Amino acid sequence: MKRTKTLLALLAALTFTAKVYGQSPYDFSATAPSGQTLYYKISDSAQVSVVNPRTNNSDSNYVAGDLVIPETVSYCGTTYTVTGLSTHNFMMGTFYNCKTLTSVYVPNSVKTMGDYVFGYCPLLVSVHLPDSITSIPNMAFEGCTSLPSITIGRCVRNIFSDAFLHCYAISELHLLASVAPTVGYRALWNIPDTARVYIPCGSTSSYAAVPEWNNHFSAFIEVPTYVLEVSADDETHGSVEIVSEPTCDNPQAELLATANEGYHFDHWSNGSTDNPLTFTLTRDTAIVAYFENNAPDTIWRTVTVTTNAADVAEPYGSGYYPDSSIVEIGYMITDTATQGGHWQFLCWSDGGTDNPRDIVVTSDTAIVALFEWVADSTEGISGVDMLNAKVYSSQGQIVVDGAEGETVRIFDITGRNVHNEALHTGVYIVKVGDRPARKVVVMK
Repeated sequence: MKRTKTLLALLAALTFTAKVYGQSPYDFSATAPSGQTLYYKISDSAQVSVVNPRTNNSDSNYVAGDLVIPETVSYCGTTYTVTGLSTHNFMMGTFYNCKTLTSVYVPNSVKTMGDYVFGYCPLLVSVHLPDSITSIPNMAFEGCTSLPSITIGRCVRNIFSDAFLHCYAISELHLLASVAPTVGYRALWNIPDTARVYIPCGSTSSYAAVPEWNNHFSAFIEVPTYVLEVSADDETHGSVEIVSEPTCDNPQAELLATANEGYHFDHWSNGSTDNPLTFTLTRDTAIVAYFENNAPDTIWRTVTVTTNAADVAEPYGSGYYPDSSIVEIGYMITDTATQGGHWQFLCWSDGGTDNPRDIVVTSDTAIVALFEWVADSTEGISGVDMLNAKVYSSQGQIVVDGAEGETVRIFDITGRNVHNEALHTGVYIVKVGDRPARKVVVMK
């Protein structure tokens, strides 16, 4: 009897010790922004990791649906930064075997992920991974049989073994790193070799040099890797569309804001009032279109400014304005390259010749900046024979032939003497020696 009591006491002590010294994989739980309960292990005084609360892989599932992981979480008066998604023992990745988990948003605060982090989540169809992640761990997405695509951030250097094993549904991989990540054993197995692989502009040689990439996929598609997100401040006020996406050859994007009835476009979140808006994408960019409610008694007019020489001039001033508004319209020269001639501004379609100019809007107005092509020759205004001296414009400068040794002076329309190397688009007066002055049009 005494031996039995001693054995029971020893078992009780061992049980208590196990509870105290770490059989529980987490320190506390809290509700995620998306409503699910997440479990956290404290790493230090300021950081925590999200962990799987189960002690073995036979325990029941605990998280489902669309999950948003927070950047910070508070417990007992302390706010912790969420920095990891941890595995606490074999096959117990943070979201391992969550059979009804459908999407996950991982915030930028997370730096590391453990093995099997999303392993065997058969309904998972969307995962957002931040650029703070530097590696895709072993078995990270193994068994995610419904995942259609994955974006691997620009800081990822390694993709470890079995990372995407049995991911039969992947049809697109978006790789943001210009230097191809290394690939572990079976990491890409079962991804169809017909999957489209999008890589940064100019990085094909890097990916082709890694056998696991080059041998598994038939082709790479180079695209700009910066993300462009567009939206309206209120979808009941209007909408935004991307008219043209950036490409490797042309990094410009064009956006168009369209107001709903009773509203008008006001401005973009970058401060521009141009609509459509054209800009060069140089980083991840989110742009919002803001719309305003039309005043009840205000009549609104549409102004459309175009040109017949779209390759060399960019008009501005188009928009939606209250009746009787004074609106500045004009054009900017965008291409000065010419071969054998230049485009010369004639006038606006309503007869005006100033650029820029103000118009009073009293009706819906469409106005065109009209240009004509002028050959670089001795004919017309761009080339004049002055007693065997020829004056004409070519490639943005004034050329004088047949007047060697004579003084050549160039004046702008205000009468100021200017240098040939500093000419802008405009009309200039050329004086060669004592010969009659001649007028020349220069296009830059």
